[in-house]
Amino acid sequence: MRDRNGELIATANGKFVLMDVNTKEISPPTKEAIKLFKYSLQEAYAIPFSKNNQLESDTIYRGEDTVKTSYIDINNHMNNVYYMIVAHNNIPHELLDSHSIEKIRISYKKECVVDDLLTIEGKREDNVLSYEILNEGTLLSRVKFVLKKNK
Repeated sequence: MRDRNGELIATANGKFVLMDVNTKEISPPTKEAIKLFKYSLQEAYAIPFSKNNQLESDTIYRGEDTVKTSYIDINNHMNNVYYMIVAHNNIPHELLDSHSIEKIRISYKKECVVDDLLTIEGKREDNVLSYEILNEGTLLSRVKFVLKKNK
């Protein structure tokens, strides 16, 4: 991502699989899909898999949110970006005043729907914040933020 002046302000890496939304099974890409992504395939490379484990420290941040209609995507589940937003909304303001977010890592475990009550539990070790988003004790997502102290 670049700003108006063409300066690089963010980069992202992703791992994707194509799934049939009806059967929830992994599907091979169609010829049409391959055509759409042919330029990105020229630069494709494998990103090593690693686990997004929760930190071992005690939970120090705790919050709740209810899944709102605006969070819902075409599959009637909470859109993946809202897991990050819900976690980000639970970072203490003082921390965001003195630090910037250098990296974000999100792991998705289970879907949630409108009106589900989300429990957000956060832990911190040095410059890493790790949030678990749960519904009735079931892990839905884990979001990690790597912070950098502002100069």
